[in-house]
Amino acid sequence: MAATRTSLQAISALKCGPGNVLFDSGAIVAFELGEAHAPEGSTPFNVPGIDQKIADLVGAPVTEIVVKDMAIHPVTREPYIGVRQ
Repeated sequence: MAATRTSLQAISALKCGPGNVLFDSGAIVAFELGEAHAPEGSTPFNVPGIDQKIADLVGAPVTEIVVKDMAIHPVTREPYIGVRQ
């Protein structure tokens, strides 16, 4: 798969697809995630204040951050969060 740099303004509907690729249907882009390995176990997670943590990361007020979607990788069980500012 050829790599292309893109500047996304927002992420919309996320979906993990075959070949270890994360798709964003809102921007019609895909991200190759690299090799995936299943964890030995999994633990449920809850991240209180995730909107504030994301806002802090991007340097924006929490009132300007909208969490649009989340996809869980079917192999690694890692979450991917779609955000709009």
